Amino acid sequence: GLQEHIFILTGQRELWPLMKLADIFIRPTLSDGASVSIEEALWFGAAVVASDVCMRPKDVFLFKTGDENSLQQVVG
Repeated sequence: GLQEHIFILTGQRELWPLMKLADIFIRPTLSDGASVSIEEALWFGAAVVASDVCMRPKDVFLFKTGDENSLQQVVG
């Protein structure tokens, strides 16, 4: 039943309708800048987990870029 609770999106899409439904948003990027999707997820109250590849807003839970074990530690 896990597949009913995970969405993997690619390409250009409006994310805010999905953000309204999300409990957690994970952004595992290898390079990044100011992320609108992170801001949207925070705005709608989702917990945000992101790679430490750049500066992130203060409420974002960070994991070491490219480190699966670090990600697992953050998301539990």
